[in-house]
Amino acid sequence: MSVITIVGAGMMGSALAFPARENGNEVRLVGTHLDREIIDTARQTGRHPKFNRDFPAGVAYFQIEELERALSGAELTALSPMPLVGSRAEDAGLASEPAAPTVLGGADGEFISSYCSQL
Repeated sequence: MSVITIVGAGMMGSALAFPARENGNEVRLVGTHLDREIIDTARQTGRHPKFNRDFPAGVAYFQIEELERALSGAELTALSPMPLVGSRAEDAGLASEPAAPTVLGGADGEFISSYCSQL
């Protein structure tokens, strides 16, 4: 089992949590400053507000202020499309590169989804 931290809890980042967790990995989903409601809802209901399906059991949810804790021990960090750009990364506390390998998501997230399903 690998530890995967997904930064960005929008539609794509949240969708990536499914194959990653269903393949036995520990998944940490981190919302950006734009995702507060998503993380709050997921903590309360286990579901993204726009999804018709619950997250798999065991997905952990973090607000951006908890990023350091979410990255601790991660073996892969996936940045979903447009989560942190330019100085917003520094504002969010991501002052240095994560220690884990980092995969940047494309528009369709196919590479990350494929990668997570193989871990």
